[in-house]
Amino acid sequence: VPVERDSFALSTGPWSMHGTGTDDVLRAGVAGYSVRLRLQATRPAVLHGRRGVVDLGPLGTSSYYSFTSLRTTGTLVDHGTPVAVTGKSWMDHEWGAIDLFGGAGWDWFSLQLSDGRQYMLYFVRDASGEVVQALGTEVGPRCSTSLTGAMVAERALGSWTSPATGIRYSSGWALSVPGGHLVVTPDMVDQELDLAASQGSVYWEGDSSVSGVIAGEPVHGVAYVELNPPGRL
Repeated sequence: VPVERDSFALSTGPWSMHGTGTDDVLRAGVAGYSVRLRLQATRPAVLHGRRGVVDLGPLGTSSYYSFTSLRTTGTLVDHGTPVAVTGKSWMDHEWGAIDLFGGAGWDWFSLQLSDGRQYMLYFVRDASGEVVQALGTEVGPRCSTSLTGAMVAERALGSWTSPATGIRYSSGWALSVPGGHLVVTPDMVDQELDLAASQGSVYWEGDSSVSGVIAGEPVHGVAYVELNPPGRL
């Protein structure tokens, strides 16, 4: 694939991605389904932590940035039937000296709210399951603000045990952020992602809905949640 200056192109089989980093096209396909999406950034990239470097406690440190608001358009093909789709996407890029096999785990949240606020929240747990490091970023219309562990909190509202793997996950979460409280509810309880055969790991990753109050005003929104209980990798 020809690549122009300040652009990129990646492909593996029927999966491909090309663009500039702020205006990209994704293609993917599996049996019976394919998708082609265009993602256009409507806000600049957000650097998390200290200038894009985050301290994850027992997991180590990583470089981390996100595009939290990507205008998304495209087509999903369902067994030969094309369906036009639109939405707003979130893209994370995190890399670094992360110890995935030391027994620690994490709960991670990305939130897009109706008042325009967006949040990334990260709760790192040690091998016993205790939260030992928490951090986040609040993204507003004009700027982003780093959130320390003293400014955010998470409480599980329930649990779900996978019938496929026997792993027990938290399910439903109450989150505290500066000036507000939010409740995150999974859209489906079973959104386990079993990558044991290919990557040796199993996660819970899934779409969720958000409701709550920020600065005295009701808000709602969408979330994506990733759970890796301690000791699973």
